[in-house]
Amino acid sequence: MAFGHDVTTILSRLGQPNNDVTKFCFEEAIGRIKGKNSYKLLLTLSLFTTDASREALGNISDLSVLDRDDSLVELEMLSLVNVKEGQFSLLPLTKTYAAGELANNPKLGNRLRLAFIKYFDRSEQKTSAGLSANLYNRLRSTLLECQEFDSNARLRSVFVTKELAPLQNSLPETDSRVALVDGIIAYLLRTLVSAN
Repeated sequence: MAFGHDVTTILSRLGQPNNDVTKFCFEEAIGRIKGKNSYKLLLTLSLFTTDASREALGNISDLSVLDRDDSLVELEMLSLVNVKEGQFSLLPLTKTYAAGELANNPKLGNRLRLAFIKYFDRSEQKTSAGLSANLYNRLRSTLLECQEFDSNARLRSVFVTKELAPLQNSLPETDSRVALVDGIIAYLLRTLVSAN
């Protein structure tokens, strides 16, 4: 094979996100849909951990049924989405590239994330903070597992980017993991409410 590599090594390298061939293919596909509804739908799908229904994708991306379905067909034709039993998903490599696109489009990314939260937050029992109890508990348990919440100093070291630096002054002065997590959630909820 090429330069003495066996087939397994070559196939393994093709599956890496930093591979030139896969990067080229993905950028080519993205170039065809950028600025279109199908691009927004792809980024919406990248927010899901597993798969998503047509209804959820259309609702979160704020597309009509016709635009949603046309976009899904286009994404399928470009082999960017998988469909199984009416549910849509992304392969891990596509998800990695789509997450990069989300990061490069913060305005659209934030709008989609907010719509994602609102979609799943609707119609569930609400906590006093305004989130569904299920979403609040999932968020809290996930953050409690993050090692960055081990201490105040460690958590502050995370908040150095332009977007996160304002949080440094809002962190509770404690090394209690629970107090740090609750403080961050409260701050994020206040920020979300004031942004709307």
